[in-house]
Amino acid sequence: MQNNKENGTLCAYRTLVKQVYNKHMKKNYWIIAIFSALVMMSCASTKPQTAKLELVVNEELTLQHGADLFSCEYYVSHISGVEIALTPNECPTLDFDSVASRVAGYAGCNHYFCNYKLSDERGIIFTEPGATMMACPNMDMELAFLRAIASVRTYEATKEGLNLQNEEGDTVLTLLRKEQK
Repeated sequence: MQNNKENGTLCAYRTLVKQVYNKHMKKNYWIIAIFSALVMMSCASTKPQTAKLELVVNEELTLQHGADLFSCEYYVSHISGVEIALTPNECPTLDFDSVASRVAGYAGCNHYFCNYKLSDERGIIFTEPGATMMACPNMDMELAFLRAIASVRTYEATKEGLNLQNEEGDTVLTLLRKEQK
């Protein structure tokens, strides 16, 4: 007799739980459905936001050959205002890859590479360069170049190329566009 009574109580309890569960779940389904619809409508109504980097360049400074500032190769003509007394083929170079945001080139003795990041207001930051490790008789120019590139924070477009400036606004590297081959 005890088993029948326990089974009856258990059955009544299960029925009660099912009723409460169904009642509340139906409410939850409606809440979830309404919330989902609102979220979908709000997402569909917003326009996609795209960040644009606008270069501040005078119209007369339109780049030769329609090249992008950061998709070409430059050679360094000045380091911290001091002219490099070498031919363009002997000077340090910067070869920008705008797709990968990388720059690589010749530093005066060794080859180097690093990443860069552009930001608003003509901002540019280079990661610390990595380089091959050959020894050359005069490493002064290479060390000055690598220190200068690590200090760059902004750029300024010119007719001939770019001026890269440090945090104080001093031009640390003057770059001239290499002639297209």
